[in-house]
Amino acid sequence: MGEVERAEAEGVVSPSGEVVISSDAVRRLALVPGQRVHVTVTAPVRRHNLYGALAGQLPDIDPAETRAARRDVWGDLAAGQ
Repeated sequence: MGEVERAEAEGVVSPSGEVVISSDAVRRLALVPGQRVHVTVTAPVRRHNLYGALAGQLPDIDPAETRAARRDVWGDLAAGQ
């Protein structure tokens, strides 16, 4: 692999999943047909509300079960709770 030049251009992901870069950006980057390029994607992280995703999916937890689990893990230290 020879010398590498770095440049930036913005693109859009189409509904079919293709990355589309405007012809103006291609001209600015001086790309030619058949030229291979390396693409690095920078996108914001999508955060999901887990409660919304799992609403109605988890069973109710009985407080007595929680106390029993604490005793199993912490032994006598959890006895006061």
